[in-house]
Amino acid sequence: MAQRKYSKNAAESEKSLERYLCELTKAAGGLPLKYYNPNATGYPDRILLFPDGAVIWVEMKTAGQLPTSLQAERIRRLREDMGQTVYICDSRRKAEQIIDRWKNPRHPGGRGKKGGES
Repeated sequence: MAQRKYSKNAAESEKSLERYLCELTKAAGGLPLKYYNPNATGYPDRILLFPDGAVIWVEMKTAGQLPTSLQAERIRRLREDMGQTVYICDSRRKAEQIIDRWKNPRHPGGRGKKGGES
């Protein structure tokens, strides 16, 4: 089966981006978990767990799509009130950056550092 090629200009589906992020996470030794809570909506789609204890929340979006107001509030509370690292991922490049930041302990949001950014 031929590997699907993606144009840098074409918007990739959220599902496809999520699959790619999961592949990158596994390749880095992490565990990508799908987060779903029917009693509390608006939380990020994925929780990435890494061998060093790092936990990264990721909200998946298609290119240019913004979080809803509820999602933005949940992300703010996770970051500010809970000290969690949270990213919004809307491209393959962003997925790669998320994993690269975890790999680089000197980068803000890198191994053992809290925060994250959109």
